[in-house]
Formats: sequence, structure tokens, C-alpha cells
Amino acid sequence: MRMPGGSRRCTLGSILLLGAVLCPLACDLQLRPAPHPAISPGPAAASPGPAAPVQPPKTWSDRRVEGIAIITSAEAETKGLFAEPFELSFGAKQDGTALVVDFLRAARERGASYVADLQVHISAEHEGRPRVCVTHVVPRDQMHVWRQRAYVPGHRQSRTVPRAVHRRETRYENRCRMVSKPVQRSVTTYESRYDSTTKSYRSAPRTRMVTRYESRQQCRSEPVTRTVTRYEYHTVQRYVPPRWDWISKLYTKTELVETEPRCQFADLPTNEPGRPHRIAGLIYQPAAGSAPVEGM
Repeated sequence: MRMPGGSRRCTLGSILLLGAVLCPLACDLQLRPAPHPAISPGPAAASPGPAAPVQPPKTWSDRRVEGIAIITSAEAETKGLFAEPFELSFGAKQDGTALVVDFLRAARERGASYVADLQVHISAEHEGRPRVCVTHVVPRDQMHVWRQRAYVPGHRQSRTVPRAVHRRETRYENRCRMVSKPVQRSVTTYESRYDSTTKSYRSAPRTRMVTRYESRQQCRSEPVTRTVTRYEYHTVQRYVPPRWDWISKLYTKTELVETEPRCQFADLPTNEPGRPHRIAGLIYQPAAGSAPVEGM
């Protein structure tokens, strides 16, 4: 209904109709929460699960250094070889197995065919003082001999004992086993048949498929969990000790092990900043007319 002056008068029906349209919009704006300014939407966080074992790269046999073997110094003396000191320095965050392979490769490039008396020197601060921890690599059956030589009665040195931590560690290893698998092959036999036309016997071939079970070696990478010993300076330097079981299979005829560390306070080396650790040993040139290189 038009009022004087051109204005419109709202009837009760028009007011109710307008409220029916605007009420849902207003209610929706009141019930919908505004985003928090300090929280940005993102993907839902995944629930933490058990850490999967880390699979190493290709087997170390793919990186094998040909023409070099690890022997003992006693065996080197029987061969009449001349020893030359050799070392390889490295920094933190290193894998010991790769370092040993690099050490052997560098020794081979210098013309060496044998390596003996391997030692691993790890430098780190302890209680605010520089300290060097040394381990020796010896055959397992000679560990008791090394311990007897390392202990000198009446001889005192400023040595510290690093804290050892035993933990379970899972690594992938190449495992092989004999398995029986079915194998199909074609087999041809000859049968003798009587020919009534020629009144004689004829040999006729007969071919058929035969399934037989054969034993074959099957190899695959499997996770293996063992209890390993790590020392505090390994964690500080993020250093992973070498896998001497792998090294032994590739370069020796016996099982190599690493001795307990002997640590003492000493000045850190300054000739190569950032590379305070080292693998040291003796390298030997092959004698003239000597036999091919073999391990221990």
C-alpha cells in the first residue's frame, strides 16, 4: 500500500516473508566459527609407528677392492715384507664400513697388497677436555693375546673408560638357503610298436612334460636384529662402527673384531681441521715373485 509522498508501508505479511529469508543466513553466520589467526589448516598428523630398519646400499662386495688383503703383522714378518705407516683422516657423521673400504682402496692405489694392525682413533671432548679413544682390529681368536699385551703391571696412565650402551639394532643382511622348486621339462621317450602292414616293430618317439623338484640356492635381503655395543663418543660424533663381519668375508680368512676402546686425554690434531679422526695401520708392498694375494 503506497503512502503519501511516495513511501511504502510494510504490511505484516511482507515482514514475515523477509524474516523467513534472512534468518537462516544470520543463524549460519553466528554458528560458523571463525578460523584462529595463529593456527593454519594443514594435513592431519600421521600416528607415529615403529621405526623401520634402515636398509644399507648395495652389498659391500660391489665395492670390493681387488688385490689387497688384511693380514697380521706376524704373518707379514714371515713373508719378509717391509711395513709403511698409513692413515686416513675423516670427520663426523661417517659410516665405518665405508671408511675401511676407502682406506683399503687408498692403500691399494699406493701399491700395497697387504694391510695389518688396523686402528681406529676417535677424538672428542670429555668433561671439557680433549680426549682420544683408540680401538684395535684383531682376529677374534687373538683377542686374549691383545688384552694381555695391553695390560702392563705397574704402569699407570691417565686413561678414562667410555660409557658403553647396549641396544638392539636391525640391519638388512643377505641370507641364502636351499629351497626345493618344481621345474617342468619335456622328456622324449621311444616306444616300440608292431606294424601289422610291414609285420615288423617300429620305434616311435613320444614327448611329454614332466615336473620334477630340484634344489636351488635362493638369496634375499632380510632384516636381522642383534644386540650391539655403542660408546658415548660414537653418539657424540655420529659415527657408525664398521661391520667387521662383512670386511672379514671380503678381505680375510678369519673373523675380525674390534677391541674395547682405550681413551686418554690428549691434544686434538690440528693438521686437518674438521677431520680429527683417523684409521691407521701398516701397509705392505708385495715381494718380488710373490704368490697372488690371499687373506689371513
